[in-house]
Amino acid sequence: MPIKNVEDIESIGGLMPLEAPVNLAEVCLEKSLELENNGAYQKAVEQAQLAMQYADEQQDAETGLHARSRLAWLFSLMGKYEEAQSQADLILEKTQTTPDAVDAFVVKGVCLAETNRIDQAEGFLQRAADISRFIQYKLGLRRALHHLAASVYINRGRFSLALAVME
Repeated sequence: MPIKNVEDIESIGGLMPLEAPVNLAEVCLEKSLELENNGAYQKAVEQAQLAMQYADEQQDAETGLHARSRLAWLFSLMGKYEEAQSQADLILEKTQTTPDAVDAFVVKGVCLAETNRIDQAEGFLQRAADISRFIQYKLGLRRALHHLAASVYINRGRFSLALAVME
């Protein structure tokens, strides 16, 4: 039945909602997080790389930064500190005051701490915490303070300060 007027639309039950187009990059990022949570880091990396590819194809710079952020985090978890820092540096070339930037500063701090460069790590983690407060990114603040306490203050024997930071 061809639709000619409003009554015709109402007779078939109204307008059918259009489904939003699927963003394949975001789907891959969600899958990457799920795989990370299940301990499948290499497969999570593959999904994050695929997300970055889809984001590039769609010219979606924001999702591309999210994908790069996932890669940086995953590489740091896998002990691939050079790759992690490289991804973090690419993020920081594009942004300094977003959640992705905060995550990049945290990754850099974690990588530096894991390679016994505690003094350098402290600066990146402190910067991540400061930016997180400014942009009200609570997850980033929690991560920054956690790693500041666990990777910097405890290693220096500053247990009271580590506890204070975590409160």
